[in-house]
Amino acid sequence: TPIAIDKNLLDNQVENMAQEGFRTLAFAQALLPKSANIKDFDRKDLTGLTFLGLVGMIDPLRTEAGAAVEACHKAGIRACMITGDHPSTAFAIAHEIKLVEHLEQVVTGSQIREAAKQGDDALVNIVAQANVFARVEPSQKVEIVRALQEAGHFVAVTGDGANDAPALTASHVGVAMGKRGTDVAKECADLVIADDNFASIVAGVEEGRVAYQNIRKVIFLLISTGAAELVLFFLSLLSGLPLPLTAIQLLWLNLVTNGIQDVALAFEPREGNEMRKPPRAPKEPIFNRTMIERTLLSAVVIGVLAFV
Repeated sequence: TPIAIDKNLLDNQVENMAQEGFRTLAFAQALLPKSANIKDFDRKDLTGLTFLGLVGMIDPLRTEAGAAVEACHKAGIRACMITGDHPSTAFAIAHEIKLVEHLEQVVTGSQIREAAKQGDDALVNIVAQANVFARVEPSQKVEIVRALQEAGHFVAVTGDGANDAPALTASHVGVAMGKRGTDVAKECADLVIADDNFASIVAGVEEGRVAYQNIRKVIFLLISTGAAELVLFFLSLLSGLPLPLTAIQLLWLNLVTNGIQDVALAFEPREGNEMRKPPRAPKEPIFNRTMIERTLLSAVVIGVLAFV
């Protein structure tokens, strides 16, 4: 026999389940007359239902998730969580991987909506101070991404659903899940992760940093040795000496000697500190001030020593 429900008791049960990291789903039923047409069933018909109970669902964290987030922090990468779940559910998961310390640090979709009404500055400020966003609508994900971009961040977004597509498109780098990701998300993304693992993204960042370092090493070697040859030639001409190198010797230096060295540098293994360095600015050129100074110094030293 149906009995009256205790709304406060149900609210407490939902809150307790959310605090344990569960997503909650309520079930209710209603008896329809035989003459009712299910195809015409609408929201207005959701009245007089009999509450059946609550079901808790959880998507447990992978064991490597915490270590991956910690690696992001050491590498100067800010990790954020954006979800449509209950704030307490989001806090329980985020607290486990040390994204937040207190429930008050979780920003809800309603807070984002109020900040957006006050202007772009208010939205940027509230987004800049939070790492976890709960009860967020799909359109608000795009607002968060754009607010981070306005604050000067280079934003990468991960997602698997069709409602993540706008945020994936708006971000600098969209990353879709390969296993459970929808076709829409994959089409909008720049990268697709085959194993749906956040740790794989962090590993990809590390490999990217290693590859970039090796590219700079190869360029530094080729430019500095080439400039050293120019220094050697100019010093010889200014001193009235004959040309120090013949054409075949120059070919030997550039093709054989440098060719073997730059191939070795291109495949050089990681140094081990790649994920302890801050990210470089996206607009930073390969030849920054340090690179130019070292190239000139090496060119002068090599060229002068060869001349002597």
